[in-house]
Amino acid sequence: MRTKDYLKEWTLEDVRELHEFLQGKVPEGFMLRSPPELDTETAFSIIYVLQEHFKAITDEFDMCEKCKVIFYNDYGWHFDDPGINLCDDCIDQIVPHFISLGSEEATNAVKKWYESINNGGDRT
Repeated sequence: MRTKDYLKEWTLEDVRELHEFLQGKVPEGFMLRSPPELDTETAFSIIYVLQEHFKAITDEFDMCEKCKVIFYNDYGWHFDDPGINLCDDCIDQIVPHFISLGSEEATNAVKKWYESINNGGDRT
């Protein structure tokens, strides 16, 4: 029988640890014959489904498209076009500080960066 004792408040560290586990880093004290070995994006896709569909993890965590770090979504921005999340540190590298994040100028700067990495450019 499942009780509330099994449910917990997820922290950023918990989500990052799950993300690392899905990529093959087994938590201390566990022995697994076949640990998962997913790439970064696939591992986060599982976390995303646990957030959005199963409601097992709160929807307050995102993964930065640029640095691949999981962050609280209060410390970043979602850009509908091209449909990506960026943490504050990476936004500062892509969008000039004098541009409002909700503006078309910011969206255009992000789209330009995103197109450059998808055309063989560097994520940094």
